[in-house]
Amino acid sequence: MNDAEIRLALINWLKQKKIPPQKILNEITISDGLARPDLIAIYSYSHCYEIKGDNDQIQRIVKQFIHYQSSFKKNTLVTTQKHLKKALKLLPDFWGIIVAIIENETIKFKYVRKSSHNPFYRKDVASKILWKTEMQQLLENKDISFRSNSTRNDLIDLINTSYTSYELDQSICLSLLNRKVS
Repeated sequence: MNDAEIRLALINWLKQKKIPPQKILNEITISDGLARPDLIAIYSYSHCYEIKGDNDQIQRIVKQFIHYQSSFKKNTLVTTQKHLKKALKLLPDFWGIIVAIIENETIKFKYVRKSSHNPFYRKDVASKILWKTEMQQLLENKDISFRSNSTRNDLIDLINTSYTSYELDQSICLSLLNRKVS
């Protein structure tokens, strides 16, 4: 099974869950372009899904997961039986792991462990998901003034001091729900 096959099946599976995501985004750039998770599911919180198919190198998750866990409230690796043993060794316990298996020529998903609270969420890193105009809107929503020539980093600093972790994740989710992408 490759990434593309798993991705399509995963999107369909997530949409059919008892509580489906409000929106699923593909490969949104995060951490100033340093990472790009396969899927971001927007619930009442942000949830990153990274896919590692049979042909992928599971070791790459080590470089990626630092960015993901800094940016999202929950994180889950979706992988195959081939990579499961290694994934269990590489990922912290709060990461979810789902294994993709083929049953009757259909890809099915089984939880190995569900994701839990991510203790490494960072407001400054999570803010980088937002476009500059979205950052400005967050500040305007709280009546926080900023200069028109403020840089993204200036805006991130203001957001960091003005929003709680919970408020920021909620606001990022709302921004992503309203984002128009072609």
